[in-house]
Amino acid sequence: LNQNKWKRPVYFATTVGGQNYLGLDRNGQFVLTGMAYQVLPINSTNKITSVDVDKTYENLMTKFKYGNVASPKVYSDETVRRMVTSHRMSFMRLTEALIVSNDTTRACDVIDKHFEVFPPQTTGYDNIVFMLGSDYYRIGNIEKGNKYVDDFLKQNSQYLRWGFSLNHNQRNSIMPDLQNCFALLQQGLQTFMQYEQKELLDKYMPDYQRYATHFQVKE
Repeated sequence: LNQNKWKRPVYFATTVGGQNYLGLDRNGQFVLTGMAYQVLPINSTNKITSVDVDKTYENLMTKFKYGNVASPKVYSDETVRRMVTSHRMSFMRLTEALIVSNDTTRACDVIDKHFEVFPPQTTGYDNIVFMLGSDYYRIGNIEKGNKYVDDFLKQNSQYLRWGFSLNHNQRNSIMPDLQNCFALLQQGLQTFMQYEQKELLDKYMPDYQRYATHFQVKE
């Protein structure tokens, strides 16, 4: 870096792993550009400046090719799903930067693109699916927020029901996953309350009440 004098850009892949970043990420010197971090002589933890919004938008929306991962005929194994998660994180960070800068039009386009290229029905449901679905509410698109958060919580509740149908030892082996599911169910209900979506609130409240005692939640 010292010899380069910033004449040529230096990048780290987002998939490399934090142990290989030489501490540069902790000093706020990484700027997201899509699936790579550019090293710059800055020191920032600002959500806007830590993402090169225009470059990341161009890469995710127009340059990157996502193959057939959205096809139900293609099997997404563990390796593929890890890569999907890595890409989803870039979509999530770009969305957040756009929302913070009040660019809700492009934020909506980014979330739409995510669900187009990584439909959870074929690529799996994870926390990022929930967060991006919830971001629709933040940009004023209640209808789409309801669609994706409802779909996510349906899968979430099914997993909880399956988990609590297991015997004690089996259930304990997946307890961290069950706790995560319950936490997301709580967040979903809070979102429905915040945006006054009574029908969906009533739909999932029985699930919350059913499992609250298992997680020692006080009503």
